[in-house]
Amino acid sequence: MSIDEERRLYIRRHFSIEDISQALSFLKLVDSVDNKDVRLALETAAVISYSRPFSGNNEHLFATSRPSLSFCEEKRKLHEKILRLRHEVYAHSDLQAKDVFFDWDLVGEFPVGQYYNPMCDFHLLLIPFKELCENVLRNLKHHQAHFKKKYQHLNKFRRQ
Repeated sequence: MSIDEERRLYIRRHFSIEDISQALSFLKLVDSVDNKDVRLALETAAVISYSRPFSGNNEHLFATSRPSLSFCEEKRKLHEKILRLRHEVYAHSDLQAKDVFFDWDLVGEFPVGQYYNPMCDFHLLLIPFKELCENVLRNLKHHQAHFKKKYQHLNKFRRQ
């Protein structure tokens, strides 16, 4: 990989660290809040913030579209689940994610039915999601430190 490509990746990772740190801050606050609406707002903010680095950023002259990360199988599945929740539940209202069943009430002529809201089970993801954020942050910071060490003699990543 060329130094220019590495510099672009460094900049993407810089912004990704900010986003993942923000997600982790929201997750740490969730347990301290009793109000369900505030909890939902914090959960939503955490999912959106975590997903930001991985959600279709445009290529830029100074940054890649995504940070380059690798996950173990367990963390990869959780990572994909969080991104799916962001796309289908928190940022959009995809009915397929809600397992919807509706029928028409012949007397009242309006739909009646039931659905599952994946947001109701978010508490089950809270601890693994925090651990994922911490893992991603360690990984990003490790790569940043490696880049700085590798190129410190060139002093090329500073503004002139």
